[in-house]
Amino acid sequence: MTPLRHRKEEIAGLSEYFLTNSGYTHFPLDSEVTGLLTDYPWPGNTRELKNVLERALLLAQGEPLADLHFPDLSADVAHEESSKLENAEDAHILHMLEKFNGDKRKTCKALGFPFLPSTDGWPKISDSQQTPHS
Repeated sequence: MTPLRHRKEEIAGLSEYFLTNSGYTHFPLDSEVTGLLTDYPWPGNTRELKNVLERALLLAQGEPLADLHFPDLSADVAHEESSKLENAEDAHILHMLEKFNGDKRKTCKALGFPFLPSTDGWPKISDSQQTPHS
């Protein structure tokens, strides 16, 4: 299934569905809440959206949902989480590159990346990043 971050047009409907099933009745959602949910880059899928909504309901304690009930969806937190994931991915790629003694073709094969000869074979690490044997 396509990740939720690529299906932003479905977020409002899914949110209403999950909230209704949880007994929430304060509709329509505040426009700031809708914007926050839509703008978040959802690294997970609908299960993550459901969990975020359930947590917000607990924080709201029966009141209408507001942006303050979604502390983990701020732009700063989203950017920080995305950066952490990218850094972990880069570290793993560099580790694998070291394991294969700098052989990009073998490293790409082991990681399941396509080897792209037109870009020096390296689809994931930018030119500005150092590779051990470059």
